[in-house]
Amino acid sequence: MITLTLIGGLLTAAAFSVVVIASWRVHPEVWVGDITKGEEKTEPTPANISWFLAVMVTMVVGTAATAWVAVVDFDAGFFQRFVVAWCVMAIVSLVDLVVIDIVIFMWWRPASLTLEGYDIPLEYRMHVVGALKGLFYGVPIALVAAAVSALA
Repeated sequence: MITLTLIGGLLTAAAFSVVVIASWRVHPEVWVGDITKGEEKTEPTPANISWFLAVMVTMVVGTAATAWVAVVDFDAGFFQRFVVAWCVMAIVSLVDLVVIDIVIFMWWRPASLTLEGYDIPLEYRMHVVGALKGLFYGVPIALVAAAVSALA
């Protein structure tokens, strides 16, 4: 089941990364609240809400699919499915921190992923705190994923 969790986590993280990078390319203003450390709020426009939903659906579908395979292939109980789903979220959080936040936005800093008038925060602490929040937010997502996988 460890291999399943790693594969599910990496696939979910890849899909999550594609959605995040696509949102930066198409509607970078979605991330104003993040890059201003909450000093400016992201306006709840239809585009911003759509990108938020795309990120959430990616995480829930990835964790639920992994938990679903756990129940089908390993006859996993609810707690095991929850742990698998939460570990998938932990992998997504780690990939977000290391690949997206640190490597892409802090080190590489491609011009195509900038927001005019704003600087990307270059503080590791802010990104690490965000990753830790991701672990916390992974709990309800994993609960939903484990519950949905019970339909298998």
